[in-house]
Amino acid sequence: MRTVLIDYDSGNLHSAEKAFQRMAQEVDAGEVIVSDKPEDIARADRIVLPGDGAFPACRAGLRSFDGLEDAVIEAVTRDAKPFMGICVGMQMLATWGREYEDVQGFDWIDGEVVRITPSDPALKVPHMGWNDLIVTGEHPVLSGIKTGDHAYFVHSYHMDVTHPADRLAHVDYGGDVTAIVGRDTVIGMQFHPEKKPGSRATDDRKLSDVAPLTEPRPDLRAAHQSDATLYLQLFPRQRQGDIGGRDVQDRHIGRATAKGAIVLRLHIPKEHSTNIAGRDFSP
Repeated sequence: MRTVLIDYDSGNLHSAEKAFQRMAQEVDAGEVIVSDKPEDIARADRIVLPGDGAFPACRAGLRSFDGLEDAVIEAVTRDAKPFMGICVGMQMLATWGREYEDVQGFDWIDGEVVRITPSDPALKVPHMGWNDLIVTGEHPVLSGIKTGDHAYFVHSYHMDVTHPADRLAHVDYGGDVTAIVGRDTVIGMQFHPEKKPGSRATDDRKLSDVAPLTEPRPDLRAAHQSDATLYLQLFPRQRQGDIGGRDVQDRHIGRATAKGAIVLRLHIPKEHSTNIAGRDFSP
């Protein structure tokens, strides 16, 4: 058995790869590889599409690798291989993405990706941090996952599904925000399934044979009383579009620690500091 995590320069593959490798070792689920090669997608038994950034950039990134998107579509629609999308990888399952411009998705889950609009003006966008899942649907991957379990989110857009049955779980953030979608052999998670909130969750679990929840990571928020300093580590191959060149309030700019990472020191004005959440990037 082989699980392939798709590398198209638009996902935080370091933590995801480690989490999937740990899962595979624990449950004897075969090898886990990271690849941007269509032939590896064709040979895969399970496919995972991470995504980090804006919907249009992720779609363009996937298409920029010769034959990669076609290989994914063929594997899922023709061969019915199990597929998981994570974060923007989940959003790309939709018919349309409405972030900054209208961009077509895979159209495997009927719906569109729209901006989160909390009814409570005190709730800031992006939606960042831990939130409680409200599980409303059934899927083999959700075995052992229940309402009240915690998941970690960093996003400004979510999927508005056309058919309620395709939304398997949501969270409350001034209204319903889609957390998990799925049907048949396809599933997508808006949150980061490689993270779990330590003592606030049950023991490590296996989402079928596809995605685990692993090592806890702290939820760091810059203090709103004063200006803050945020340290970021970026992979050497990171591109500017992935670190959020537009608006600090509207971008996820955290990255996992990695050898050879580039460390940036950012000064965050206090008027933005309440909207900044990240991770502990200490070596």
